[in-house]
Amino acid sequence: MHTTGVFALKLTLVRVYDTTGVFALKLTLVRVYDTTGVFALKLTLVRVYDTTGVFALKLTLVRVYDTTGVFALKLTLVKVYDTTGVFALKLTLVTVYDTTGVFALKLTLVKVHTTGVFALKLTLVKVYDTTGVFALKLTLVIVHTTGVFALKLTLMRVHDTTGVFALKLTLVRVYDTTGVFALKLTLVIVHTTGVFVLKVTLVRVHAYHRSLRLKTDIGECIPQESSP
Repeated sequence: MHTTGVFALKLTLVRVYDTTGVFALKLTLVRVYDTTGVFALKLTLVRVYDTTGVFALKLTLVRVYDTTGVFALKLTLVKVYDTTGVFALKLTLVTVYDTTGVFALKLTLVKVHTTGVFALKLTLVKVYDTTGVFALKLTLVIVHTTGVFALKLTLMRVHDTTGVFALKLTLVRVYDTTGVFALKLTLVIVHTTGVFVLKVTLVRVHAYHRSLRLKTDIGECIPQESSP
């Protein structure tokens, strides 16, 4: 099997076929058959058109036609303007015009207008650190009084000298009796040529999942360069 080429990440929402309405998020790495250029990741939320209101998350790799510079990932939440309150998640790759240093991903939630629509902004911040080990901290706060959850995303080294990393995503319950869910993200090697598959699963712990309006409060945990 070839060890070259560009890959696209495909994320789909698969029904587990049980009476609790539990779903599994499946993220796969697909060969694009192109070894040139820079690409942008586009994430969209697609309606499955059934009576259960199930949606499919589609993540595609789009050609940017730019082979220079460093890039920042920008994630925005766009309203689809329908009565169902469906939103589209758009992830784009923006150049930073800097080819040196180490970078960390910073995610912030920006309010767009007074209607309660928010934009998720993901940026690439210079860390000034040569260890190459970083932690992304994301906290989700539920607006309603039903509970508070902490979403923790960390980037961990896989204890080897090849610079391979595993992404670990966990959902930790702070309180709330309406139900607990665990998001598990693992990086699985497919074969010895260095191809990996990202697997995301949503595990139901108990209770019934309720649709809640969320807002995000980000606590920055990125070391910054000290002032002279």
